[in-house]
Parts: sequence; C-alpha cells; structure tokens
Amino acid sequence: MMLITPLLHDWETFYVIIGSSAAALTGLQFVGVALISEESSEVGGEEAVSAFGTPTVVHFCAVLLIAAICATPRHSATTLGLCLMVAAIAALTYTIRTVIQAGRQTGYKPVFEDWLFHAILPLIVYSSLLIAAICTFRHPTPALYIVAAAALLLLYVGIHNAWDAAVYLSTLKRAQKRRNPMNAKEAAVDFLRLAASANVREAYGKYAAPNFRHHNPYFKGDAESLMLGMEENAAKNPQKTLEVHHALRDGDLVAVHSHVRMNPNDRGTGLVHIFRFQGDRIAELWDLAQPVPEESPNENGMF
Repeated sequence: MMLITPLLHDWETFYVIIGSSAAALTGLQFVGVALISEESSEVGGEEAVSAFGTPTVVHFCAVLLIAAICATPRHSATTLGLCLMVAAIAALTYTIRTVIQAGRQTGYKPVFEDWLFHAILPLIVYSSLLIAAICTFRHPTPALYIVAAAALLLLYVGIHNAWDAAVYLSTLKRAQKRRNPMNAKEAAVDFLRLAASANVREAYGKYAAPNFRHHNPYFKGDAESLMLGMEENAAKNPQKTLEVHHALRDGDLVAVHSHVRMNPNDRGTGLVHIFRFQGDRIAELWDLAQPVPEESPNENGMF
C-alpha cells in the first residue's frame, strides 16, 4: 500500500489549528452543558438537553477525531479512508437518532434555525465526510479538501450552537427575573382558585407549561381536553367554591388538599391535586377525589 504521508503533511498546520480549537471548545462546552442541566426544568427537561445540548459536544469531538485521524503517521489511502468511513457512519447514526429525539421531545419547540444547525447541516457534513472517505481510496488529494471543509463547517456549527444555547439561557433567566414569579405552592393554589371561579383559560394561560399533561381518567391526557372539561363543569356550577386546607411542596412537586362544593347545599368533595412544576409552569397534574359522606364515624372530620 502506498503511503500518503506527504499529502497529509501539507494539511498538518490546518489540523493542528482546528483540532486544538475543537479540544478547547469541548472543555468550554462541558461548562455550558452543566449550566443547561441546572436549568433543565426551565428549558424543557432532560430530553431537550439531550437533543440540543449534548450533540454540540459530539460535533466538537468529531472535529478533534478527524484531526487526530489525519495526523496519524504512516497512513495509506486505504487506512485513512477506512478510519474516516467508520467515523462518518458512527456520526451519521448518532445525528439521525438525535434528530428523531428532537422531533419527539415536547419540552422545547424548535424553529427553522434550530433544524438548520442541529439537523440539516450536521447531516450534510457527516454525509460529505462519508463520501470523502469513499473517494479517498482512489482520489485522496481532492478527498482531503472535502474532509477539511467538512471539519471546518462542523466546527462552525458547534460554535453557533454553543453560542445560541448561551444566549437562550441568559435571555430566559432575564425574562424570569422580570416576571418575578410567585413560588410553586402559591402558583398551584392560584391555578385551582382561578379554575374554580370559572377563569379556566386564564389559569392555563398563566401557569400551564407547553408540554402540560394530566392523569384524570375521564379526559384525554392533553391540556386542551382537561381545560374544556373544567370549563364545562364551571359553566354548570356557577356557585362552585374551593377552600384550600393544605399546600405542601417537595422539590418540583406540590400537593394541594382542598374542599370543593358545587353549591351552598352541596356537602362537597375532598380533593388532592399533585402538581409537577418545570420552573414556574405546571408540567404535570394528578387529581384524587373523595366525596364528603352524609354521616361518618370519624369525629375528626375530613378536613
């Protein structure tokens, strides 16, 4: 096998530059991902971080790997092509998986720019790298230009995505400070009181997260279905009242124990609502009900 060391020698300075840049940016991205993880409840949960944060580290590592492969001594066209081909196939597989994950996650709604830099361009880059790897077997000289262009574009994609995440996080924090939201217990109680007083849409608009879901067995699991059911109940019972007896918080979970009466003559129902919060928004809701009996042997009462 003919060695192509002289060809790779011409690219030595180029790969030293982008390889060292990728290594440095990978270290910085670890800090960025740690910050995103701390705010994961506000930015859409672990699924969103895995789909939009972790791949940036992978892109920087891919650039570093390309530089290391091309800097490895005593390469033939065959060994270089095989190494690049394996790397490209692995990267393509990972990127396709993360694109699918990005489409399925509900914590963050991607815009076109997100799809461009997190899906379209990485797929183009890794596909180009695979084509270049195949071309290396017979035409190593032009193939090396494609490899270099792919590595450089991938580096720019990673820089863009890292900067985009940093700007998004800083903007989100500033917006949260401006809103100065009430704490989770107060938010949960206010949500229930608004809903009980026929202000159901206001309650959902103010507190429901975009990925809100619930576990009431009488309605479909989305926010719209439960909201319509609560509106219908409020319309049928204009004299409905809600009295909160206890509100407890444990991390991102809040439990509210209350007494709901549909009218002044109604003995009512004891309710427990369990809320899971993402930041200052309700992401998940469970509710349990127990009618107040006409007679009870328990002298302590239900409340």
